[in-house]
Amino acid sequence: MSSSLINLNEVTEVKQIPDMYWEVVTKKLHGVKNVVKLIRGQLFVELKEVFIRFDKHGRLVPPLGLESKQCDPDWAFHVKQPIINWAERLDRLKKYLNGKLPVNIFTDEYEDRGSKILERIKKDEYLSKMLNGPYVIGVIPQLSKQVVDNYGEVLEDIFLPAVQKAHDDIFAPKRAFKNYRAGELSNQVTVAENTRHDLLLKKAVEGNLVFVQCIQPLQGYSIRAQREVISLFPDWIALGGAIDMSCSLIQFIFELARDTKTPMYDCSALQWQSSDYSLYWNVNGDEFWFGSQSILEYASGDYSGSLVCFG
Repeated sequence: MSSSLINLNEVTEVKQIPDMYWEVVTKKLHGVKNVVKLIRGQLFVELKEVFIRFDKHGRLVPPLGLESKQCDPDWAFHVKQPIINWAERLDRLKKYLNGKLPVNIFTDEYEDRGSKILERIKKDEYLSKMLNGPYVIGVIPQLSKQVVDNYGEVLEDIFLPAVQKAHDDIFAPKRAFKNYRAGELSNQVTVAENTRHDLLLKKAVEGNLVFVQCIQPLQGYSIRAQREVISLFPDWIALGGAIDMSCSLIQFIFELARDTKTPMYDCSALQWQSSDYSLYWNVNGDEFWFGSQSILEYASGDYSGSLVCFG
């Protein structure tokens, strides 16, 4: 049977399966001899459904049945893997937050906790290839419940000014930082349902939170698609928001906001003003800005959402 234009989702009978796919099955069984053994009853195969697969770039392979929009990534927009020099990265966070939130963690603990999360990912047969793409290991300082309840206020009063200072120390005066939602964040930012971001924030209330943030695993996925696929992941992995990304930017600003060929970063776990809006970061010409977007169904190869691993 010809394999052209066949939709595997519509295959219901053996005779509909093209020859090329029987060759795939044979390879999966490691050769014809094993196929013969299976037919004779001399070999048994345990079936396990795989929902999560990552490609060579560490991008999630679109799962079957994905309803929301996604498109091919444009890898011209990329981040180079940063060096995790623990002491320097932690010092940057303390310097730019300037005591406004408690960063009560020593370098040894930061390295130990971050390395354990990284090792947990590496040992997972489904998640390990996510690390083919760029990642950072950061810290969210301990947050109070009051801070979490008004995400937008702490973002505007503490985190965005700290990002600006970290940015300007490297890129000013050639490039400026701009918050296009200035004065419009307090009591107007909420966490979207079923993004796991609420679980991340609860952990941050308990104490300083060390996390691994994978930067480009969802490049080309619309925000709606990102929110759709997060349910496939274990509950110690959340969609990225703005506080976590602020901390990553403070600690890794040069790498993450290098130039106009870094991706636009969706804050896909967040809603701004209503469920029709979200927030994002963008290096655009002579500005690095923080702003809002309204087309949550929009998929573009130069946009990416992040996955935050905090287990």
